[in-house]
Order: sequence, then structure tokens, then C-alpha cells
Amino acid sequence: MMMTMTYDRAQDRLVKQVTCSHGRRGRQTNIDMTLNAGQAAMFTATNGVRACAVKFKPGPTCPKIRLTCQPAKKFYINCSEGDRMVVRTSGKEKRLCYHERPQFSGSPVLPGTKPIFSTSDIKILLVSPSRNSKARCRVGCVYDFFN
Repeated sequence: MMMTMTYDRAQDRLVKQVTCSHGRRGRQTNIDMTLNAGQAAMFTATNGVRACAVKFKPGPTCPKIRLTCQPAKKFYINCSEGDRMVVRTSGKEKRLCYHERPQFSGSPVLPGTKPIFSTSDIKILLVSPSRNSKARCRVGCVYDFFN
């Protein structure tokens, strides 16, 4: 697993990059990441990754974190060959297959595509025995102005 920082000009902030690697001898890559106010992270897994787990936690200055995933051409979970991507938050679990993913505003056609929010942590687990799945998701600190 590789972790780097890049600058997002559109939002004028640094974004942490988490890239799942192939791992040595098929071992799962694991990382815990804390996000504070104004921080975001990109989770990327490309074809060839066997297993990857990342846990995102809101820091003391972050009230809530939000998970969204990128367009269909950068997100595909090949569930027909045993691959799976599971997102866990506060005792809830959501399994994502094919192009079904949490989107920024949700899809009017596909149910269950709203962003995933959490005040505790969000854990992403990708297991890909076929090595044909890929994912690109963003987790960022958000403020709830309506509470």
C-alpha cells in the first residue's frame, strides 16, 4: 500500500492518497487514517489487487465523514467471480457490486447509491480473488449545517 499527498486546486487543500498495492505473497494491505477538518482522502485500488482494507476515522476537529465513489469507468466490483467490496459504518454493512457505488448526490435510477456518512469510522474492505475489480473513492470531512 502506498500513501501520498496531492494538492486539490479546486478545493484549495491537500488530499491524502491511499493506493492499494498487489501486496507481497497475496497478503492483505491494511491502513488506518484519521481525517480532520478540511481534509480528504482518495482510496484507489486497480486491477490486480487481491485484498485491501482501509479504516477512515474522523479526527477531533471533524464531526462527520462522507464516502463517495468515482464514475463507473473507474469503479467496478466483479461479484460474479467472487469479488466483493464491503463498506462498514457504525454496525451497518453495505456490499457493493458491479457499478453500484455511493455517489455524490445519488442516482435517480439505482437505489442505494446515496453517499455514506458516519460520525464514527468508515471501513472499506476490497477482496478480489479474480483480480479484475477496481475502485476509486473519496472520503472527506463534512460539516452538518442543519443540526
